[in-house]
Amino acid sequence: MGYGASIDIVSRNHVRKEYFNGEVVCVKQPLYLNYKCLPLAKVELQSSEFRHIVTKAAVIDAQLDSGWYLLSNKTHQLILEAKRKPKVNAVMTRSQTRKTDSPRI
Repeated sequence: MGYGASIDIVSRNHVRKEYFNGEVVCVKQPLYLNYKCLPLAKVELQSSEFRHIVTKAAVIDAQLDSGWYLLSNKTHQLILEAKRKPKVNAVMTRSQTRKTDSPRI
C-alpha cells in the first residue's frame, strides 16, 4: 500500500504573491476530524539534477516553515522522468564547430 502525499506542500515564505492562482484545496490528516483549506500556488522547482519543473502546491502559513518542501507522488514522478532525460549540451565551442564542419578524408 502506498501512503504518499497526493499534493505538494510549501511554506508561504517560498511563494511569491503573484503565483497564487485563486484556487483552494481542502486537506485532512488521518488522525484529525477537520479539513484545513489551503490556497494553491504555482511553484517552480530547480535543481542541477532535474533542471526546472513547474507544479502546483498547497501553501501553509509562514510560521509553520521548517525549510522542507513536501513532494506529492506526481511531482516525484516528474522529477524522476526529468532526471532520466539526457542533458543536451546547448553550447557549442568554436573548436567543436570546426570539428563538425571539417570534411572527412
